[in-house]
Amino acid sequence: MIQHPLPIRPIPYGDESPASLLIRAAENNGFVSVLQLLSAYRFPSQSDEWLVASFVDQTRFAKIIRAMGLHTDCISLAYRRTGPTSKSPREMNGMGLPERLFRNGANVYCPECLKEQPYWRKGWSILPIATCNKHGSRLLQDCPLCKKPLSLTRNRLLHCSCGHDLRQGKAEMADPKGTQWWLSLIAAQNQDALDRMLSFWSALREVDGLEDSTTAEGWRLHTTMKWWHGDRCIDEVLAIIEPRSPYIHPRLQLLPFLRERGDLCGFAKQVLNRHSTFTFATNPRQHEGQVNQEEAAATLGITPWHIRRMIKAGQINSTTPHLGRAKLISPNEIERVLRQLSATQQNNHTRQKLSGRHSLTGIIQNIISGYARTDGYDLAEGLLTLQFSGMVEMVSSDPDWLAIPAIATKLGMHPVVVWNIIKHRLLPAQQKIIGRSKKNVVHIKDIEAFEASFVTAGRLARSVGASQITFAHKLMHMGIRPIAGPSIDGTIVYIFRKTDLQCVNLSDLKSSRFKAPPGRRYTSSKDGAPSALLLTEVTKLLGLNNIQQTLILVKKGILEKQPSIERAVRITEKSVAQLTQTLSDPNLVDINEAIKILNTTETILYLQWVHTGAMKVLDFAHWRFVRKDELQYVLELQENYYTASQAGTFLNVHRSHVPNLERKGLIKSLILEGKRRLRLYRREDVEALAIVQ
Repeated sequence: MIQHPLPIRPIPYGDESPASLLIRAAENNGFVSVLQLLSAYRFPSQSDEWLVASFVDQTRFAKIIRAMGLHTDCISLAYRRTGPTSKSPREMNGMGLPERLFRNGANVYCPECLKEQPYWRKGWSILPIATCNKHGSRLLQDCPLCKKPLSLTRNRLLHCSCGHDLRQGKAEMADPKGTQWWLSLIAAQNQDALDRMLSFWSALREVDGLEDSTTAEGWRLHTTMKWWHGDRCIDEVLAIIEPRSPYIHPRLQLLPFLRERGDLCGFAKQVLNRHSTFTFATNPRQHEGQVNQEEAAATLGITPWHIRRMIKAGQINSTTPHLGRAKLISPNEIERVLRQLSATQQNNHTRQKLSGRHSLTGIIQNIISGYARTDGYDLAEGLLTLQFSGMVEMVSSDPDWLAIPAIATKLGMHPVVVWNIIKHRLLPAQQKIIGRSKKNVVHIKDIEAFEASFVTAGRLARSVGASQITFAHKLMHMGIRPIAGPSIDGTIVYIFRKTDLQCVNLSDLKSSRFKAPPGRRYTSSKDGAPSALLLTEVTKLLGLNNIQQTLILVKKGILEKQPSIERAVRITEKSVAQLTQTLSDPNLVDINEAIKILNTTETILYLQWVHTGAMKVLDFAHWRFVRKDELQYVLELQENYYTASQAGTFLNVHRSHVPNLERKGLIKSLILEGKRRLRLYRREDVEALAIVQ
């Protein structure tokens, strides 16, 4: 039984919007606003958002209708959704229309229609409809007199708050073909065709950057209709993007089309093929937001695999969202790359295209480093068509710079020795392009300075016909210390300063009797066996698949590499013993076993217990463990406490309602706080509350 029905109850029109019905009800019964009307019937409406939400929820709207005593036919004015979520399409005339397609206010109208019948049509809330199909006039938006938007919760349907009669508005004539075509798509009941049309309309809406005025919507619908019927509407889109191209790259502007497949992407390429040449402005426009790797790849005209390679090479900066794994990229980074690789000047050098022997990331790195010159790329296809030319190549006869073979000849050394000296930075080298490949070269002045100051033990020994190793030890026995060598810094030959050898008679040194010291033995074992293990031995001992997995443990500092001038890598027995002892620790539980014990997933384990500080994961690269005492602590929490979601499910309420119960003092919480914060509610309190309810 209805306690207090409205004295004056409006009768709904068949195509009336739910907002129009409530405004008429408030106006006819003397309420100041729709919000006051709802408040009178104890509906907790404090905002327009709550009201809009009720228009797409027939269950909530039915409660409003029944409370006010209105006819049940009014319930059908609210929209149904084709799915369970708030983002599911709205059902209209048997078709699913996406949420982005609707105006949520009540400020677009046809004054001639209001003169004929004073109510708001439901079709006026659809964005593409910008022209009245009946009167052939552009729909008006907002109040024609004060230019202010018409409030959704107002109490006068046909009058603005300034007092202006909306029926007196003057609407300009417009071509209704677009609206008629839209209505024909709805009438055809072809959801696939409608979705295809809306995909182009949505992309165009993102590209044009215009407001959602009826004038802009009329242009969008007309352009979409031309594209649908196969007419070339490239000029219309070019007129939008070309003036902005110096500040926003055309490919970035057309991202809403390029990220789609099929004819939308093809349309974007047609537009880019027709785009005229332009010059970049000094200061590009700064973009907000971020795009994912697939969108970035579509904009640059490459594959997501290339994007990941560029991120790894540091050519594109990326960010990882909180608790997310996918890397996001700022449009400013994409703008920078597109600008940096665009052709800046014409030249007569032979251009090269990317091929199987050219890496895109490698060519980009060469361009950034100055070893190659960009000759631009096809605007429509993107960076996979990148053209480049090598820098002016240095001829091998250049007297100022010498490569390793020439240096070896000049210094009387083996090329491997020269390479090793360069590696240890005893000779300052640079990398330059020679024959289209990078090579280490040293300036002639640096070579002459090295030759004037230093000499190798081998060159000294050869000058008097002595053994290189014995000769080096004889010099060190005399107190002449080399600046580099196998026992000093790992250089493969001993190098001495010439100034230290001025008082040494090399011939006498050759004839002197000297017993070279034996090779250094390992002192940690009695029989001279090494105190460290080879990589292959450690790999077998730990049960790993290959030595690369063992090297990962070394890189992460879990295993310790023994310092040695040997080429063979050895691992200290102490670090191996510590790791094996840890892996066999009975107080540790494998993380996969812990997941089974807790009856959860790895993601929930990290979110609820690791990130909140209740449990710590010991990560040894190939093994992950948790401590038994911490696992027992989490088990006790699971047995004695509910999360908000679990408590909400038990009480049959939404999880967001549970904190309200705590604020009322009905239940108490335990807070776990680390990287994340988690509230837990005692099971006894929640179950007792369920009994009371």
